[in-house]
Amino acid sequence: MTTTINNFGEKVTKWESTKHPTNPNFMQRVYWTIWEKPDGRISIGYKLDGNGKTWFLYNLSKDEAIQRYR
Repeated sequence: MTTTINNFGEKVTKWESTKHPTNPNFMQRVYWTIWEKPDGRISIGYKLDGNGKTWFLYNLSKDEAIQRYR
C-alpha cells in the first residue's frame, strides 16, 4: 500500500488485492484507490484492469475500505 500527495493536494492511497466488492469468488487482481481531499471528503474506487474504468463505492470510510478489501 502506498500513499502520495497528488497535484490537487489530495492524499492518494493505492493497493492491489483479489477482494472484489460484489463477488467473493473473484480471483483476479483488483486495483484500489482512495482519494482524501484537503477538506476531509473521500472517494473510494477500484479497477479490474490497471487502465480500465474506475468503479466507485459509497458510504464507506477509509478505514472500513482498507479492512474489507486489503
